[in-house]
Amino acid sequence: MSTTEHETARTRPGYPRARRDDTVDHLHGVAVPDPYRWLEDSEEPDTAAWVEEQRALGREFLDGLEWKRVFTEQLRRVWSLRACHTALMQGGRYFYFHNDGHQEQDALYVMEAPDGEPRLLLDPTLYANDDGHATISYATASPDGRLLAYSLSYGGSDWQEWRVRDVDTGTDLPDRLYRSKFSAAGWNAQSTGFYYTCYDHDGSDADHASWEPDRDPKVAFHQVGTSQDQDEIVYHDSDHPEQGITVLTSEDGTFLILFVWRGEEATTAILVKDLRVPDSPVVGLLPDFDAAYSYVAGDGPVMWFQTDADAPMGRIVATDARRPGEIREIVPESEHAVQGAGLVGGKLYVVYLVDAASRIHVFTPDGDPLGEVELPGHGTVEGLRSQPGETEVFYSFTGFTRPTTVYKLDTTDDSSTVFFEPTYTFDPEDFTVRQVTYTSADGTEVPMWVCHRRDLDPDRQHPAFLAAYGGFGFAITPSFAPGPIAWMEMGGVYALANVRGGGEYGEEWHRAGSGRDKARAVDDLVGAAEWLIGQGLTSPEQLGIGGMSNGGMLVAALLTRRPDLCACVIPVNGVLDLLRFDRFTIGWSWRFEYGSPADPEDFAALHALSPLHRVEPGTKYPATMLCTATRDDRVVPAHSFKFAAALQHAQAGPAPVLLRVDRESGHGRDARAEEGLDDLSDRWAFAAHVLGMELPRP
Repeated sequence: MSTTEHETARTRPGYPRARRDDTVDHLHGVAVPDPYRWLEDSEEPDTAAWVEEQRALGREFLDGLEWKRVFTEQLRRVWSLRACHTALMQGGRYFYFHNDGHQEQDALYVMEAPDGEPRLLLDPTLYANDDGHATISYATASPDGRLLAYSLSYGGSDWQEWRVRDVDTGTDLPDRLYRSKFSAAGWNAQSTGFYYTCYDHDGSDADHASWEPDRDPKVAFHQVGTSQDQDEIVYHDSDHPEQGITVLTSEDGTFLILFVWRGEEATTAILVKDLRVPDSPVVGLLPDFDAAYSYVAGDGPVMWFQTDADAPMGRIVATDARRPGEIREIVPESEHAVQGAGLVGGKLYVVYLVDAASRIHVFTPDGDPLGEVELPGHGTVEGLRSQPGETEVFYSFTGFTRPTTVYKLDTTDDSSTVFFEPTYTFDPEDFTVRQVTYTSADGTEVPMWVCHRRDLDPDRQHPAFLAAYGGFGFAITPSFAPGPIAWMEMGGVYALANVRGGGEYGEEWHRAGSGRDKARAVDDLVGAAEWLIGQGLTSPEQLGIGGMSNGGMLVAALLTRRPDLCACVIPVNGVLDLLRFDRFTIGWSWRFEYGSPADPEDFAALHALSPLHRVEPGTKYPATMLCTATRDDRVVPAHSFKFAAALQHAQAGPAPVLLRVDRESGHGRDARAEEGLDDLSDRWAFAAHVLGMELPRP
């Protein structure tokens, strides 16, 4: 494609008209116009009509790209590989999710032995309701392996419907539980019932219309075979309606463990209930919200936790329910961040992040070091959960060019054997993966993964795509995804920057890019783009940047701060209005990450960063495709609607600003393989088109 043809192809279309009204908020003495406030009401006829016009415009543009066909075919080929997720043994049975490469979604299988014949237990594609197709949100077998508690979410929503399946017959019992969200299930020791989290409302369309905040959760116990209105409420804190509760039970079913979290700090409180004692109260085990805690394992009243209490890089501690508030250090803090841990076969397996990649170290239950589990390279480990008395456990390993492989670990000698190996539709040796560091604006060294085809010409610039997340203390580590592989096969460079705000280097790394310092994460992303350009790998005209959710906020903030730095930006389900994020669904729980708009100092930082409020009319912005979903009840679509309207109104250059709206998915969840492929092919085709990637020759 010639330069003239390329520029003509990028010319922006005509946009649907979005009215601008005179809505103004006065916050801490500052007048803040919000002319597109009406787009927050998804049931408003003008909103629905405007969204439909945007959808039609986006489809016309994207379906006219030759790259759309190319990436659809390329992604379909990569997507077709067999996949498996970490297996778990429960009640002598082995449960795991598997996809043969042609199934719409991963299905749940069960085996009676590790080398037994797999039996299909649960296929989510068989379920749908008026809200759309179903996905499995959570599934856990009872201690005796006889029953499966599982929840379905419809149309991409986070709301869950709980059911119970008989594992022997593969049929559902009559049980149906509603009004649940962000909930796991914890079985009692007798395998007769389970605990879960519920609300008084159920996320119906009426709730979605106003995107009311999710408040006042309760913990209930459901006795299998009874109706939900008979469930016992075992915990409810009406004094703190803005809190979340994660539920689980210890491996032997003797203790109910509640993780309570609130929106102001990245901390949790641990509450427990002794299930061996009838009518025992819920008491505080670690009740002070002084640090973050996650469960490792339990043996009766003794429980192991991963925590950042007095240890920003993380450590492993033990507690005793008979002595609330006391902790005993098992594995002290080291120079590497703790990613997770499991207690199996009388050994404690701790997963560390070493330069944003997983390593497994082995200890005794009292913390004495025993060595390390050998891994096949740089990648991400998940799993390592089983009954403490078992001698085998499963874990998965994945990397940028390595689809997930599942290993069975023999805890007697810490040797690993392959339980499941994926099929490959490409050769991993055709690619190179390296980790580099670059210097951010304040002198901080930031790591970044750079991946491309091994035969890439080092003496010329290439289309490059830079991704980042940088939020909530989540570590974004090497993992396989079809999109980056397809992009690299077409000759592109793929980079992932581990910017501050994530958890790659512990809680201090997170705090350095959160709250009033959130702009540092954007500084780091700018630094990553400048490094790629400075190294000659790409140019501003050939650089695309994308991110999802919090990452969508970062890339949109970069767009408004440095529109000259790249040619393409793709924010997906982004948090783009940082002055009203806490008014919708679960947004109140993000205040620890972004700050509170009600606080004057937090407001000043948020107002200076908020992508929606940094859009300046008359600016030449890069080509942008905002992606959202009408059923996203986590980061509500109003964020993307308002930002798209503002950016289209402000755009002074020729580059298009598109709004891609999916009507039947949620926050990154899609029950339909074809529609998920369509979503990904749209994003990569848009980037390839804008960045001038060379089409493959027939």
